[in-house]
Amino acid sequence: MKVLVVSDIHGKVNMINRVLDEAGEVDLVAVLGDITDFGPKERAEEILGLLVDRYVKVVGVPGNCDPEEIDEVLENKAISVDRKSKEIDGLRFVGFGGSNPTPFNTPREFDESEIYSVLSSLLSRDKPEVLISHSPPKKTVDLASGVHAGSESVRRAVEEYQPKVVLSGHIHEAKGTAWVDDSLVVNPGAVRDGNAVLLDIDGEVEVEFFSV
Repeated sequence: MKVLVVSDIHGKVNMINRVLDEAGEVDLVAVLGDITDFGPKERAEEILGLLVDRYVKVVGVPGNCDPEEIDEVLENKAISVDRKSKEIDGLRFVGFGGSNPTPFNTPREFDESEIYSVLSSLLSRDKPEVLISHSPPKKTVDLASGVHAGSESVRRAVEEYQPKVVLSGHIHEAKGTAWVDDSLVVNPGAVRDGNAVLLDIDGEVEVEFFSV
């Protein structure tokens, strides 16, 4: 399965269009949150509409900068895996949107205890899984101004359940990959800055970063 991974679009329609043109044909698009920059709903409809019109299969979660009204758009377009799971072509996608607490008081922040409670109720070792979490696991691809800003609870859940791949954004400057035991963690960087990833999940996972 060839997956286009996009995150932190922050309302930049021109940049998501450039990313889509560069990516070409894929089997699925994974959206990791911060679709908008604090709204509005209409911008989310425009951006997600571009994805749904171009690709049949799209899954995603909101980010900490996406207000609650964005949930309706994700649900109406059958994209959301926020706090739930969806199986596509034998691969189970599990999602958690928003972030652990930040210094910025953004619209969608959650206590670590809530994050762990939700993820531990969804994740399983029974079949290959992809975790879509806006916040990366702590001490992976999460370094911001010299501080590890990822979620302790996401890391704990990944350590315990070992999903095949963890897709996270949130920390724009921490583009890259890391491992938590046997789980590959990928931060594609921000679409706002022209960054995205092509991921091949058939067999051994292959990661291709690209910029536009």
